[in-house]
Amino acid sequence: MPIKRSMAIDEDRSVLVGDNEPSRIIVPGNENGLVPSEKFQRLFDEAQAMEREDAWQSGEVGFLSRASVQVTLPYRAPKGAPPVWTRTSGNISLMIQPGYFTQQRSERATNGRQKLVSETVSLGYPYGSYPRLMLAWIGKEIMAKKKRGEFTGTVEDRRISLGNSLSEFMYNLGIPMATGGKRGTMTLVRQQMIRLFSATIAIVQNKSVPVPNQAPNHEPLSIDRVGYLLADQLSTWWDPMQPGQGSMFESFVVLSEPFFNELVNRPVPVDMRALKALKQSPFALDVYSWLTYRFFTIQRRTEIPWEALQMQFGTETESERKFRALFRKALKDVLVVYPGAKVDADSSKALILQPSRTSVRKLS
Repeated sequence: MPIKRSMAIDEDRSVLVGDNEPSRIIVPGNENGLVPSEKFQRLFDEAQAMEREDAWQSGEVGFLSRASVQVTLPYRAPKGAPPVWTRTSGNISLMIQPGYFTQQRSERATNGRQKLVSETVSLGYPYGSYPRLMLAWIGKEIMAKKKRGEFTGTVEDRRISLGNSLSEFMYNLGIPMATGGKRGTMTLVRQQMIRLFSATIAIVQNKSVPVPNQAPNHEPLSIDRVGYLLADQLSTWWDPMQPGQGSMFESFVVLSEPFFNELVNRPVPVDMRALKALKQSPFALDVYSWLTYRFFTIQRRTEIPWEALQMQFGTETESERKFRALFRKALKDVLVVYPGAKVDADSSKALILQPSRTSVRKLS
């Protein structure tokens, strides 16, 4: 049976038509029925697959911790390599400290001889789409172990195999094309994985009641702080020069106990197919994950000021007007793979959410 849906694209109305033939997008005024963009066609094709089979049936339900949805990772490498990176949403702040390692280098001493000097070097911050995909996939694997009844109350509960090869791991993340080189996907995925699982995360909630005329740097009277490494152990034996070849030893990650508990006790289900389709934009990934979380909880029409959203999502733009434009652009892509979301982004004051069907079907 043909699938029909109306959706606004810029100022036009478009009809998405699906049948037994390859799908195409028909735009009024476009006599040839040409596809507006390759990206939109890809998103639409994925949306059709999601409509035919829900995430539970397809085995594509990933999970994020609630904290990682409420406050998000950097979109790009923070400028100037600060010792701590912070993002705030309301009275909750996410603080990330990168991992460090020690290396030795040779330098010439005052007497002219060479000497070895130890120095501490930052691994850098996790940023972009890859760490976000990794977190959802790790959650998927952890919750699958729980569903299978494999939790034993030991460290093995927190241990996740990363696959026999780098190519297999990348495929699980929805990155099937492995490319080499300094900026290739193999290098970036491996780099971001090491950065993610070496980072220290702190979630800080300021519980103090605001006081009129209080100094801007006034120390809070009451806070809740939870800090932890994401992983206690990371072991990778993949050969970057041979990404498709398996290793004699298993590559795995052991999540830290605090992060594991946060994930298991407060999971947010997401559709991995939607994440993979949106992976070209880390901002779109965050918008999708956040909407999924919000629609699990809201019961009535909800207005969220753009100012609050800008503080939560960041995007490193100072202009609220530019932020609204970026959000609306990302939202247009998100609504292709999550058409059930009832969102009004037209107001210049607030984003309006109406109770909607959740992206991942609620289990009774």
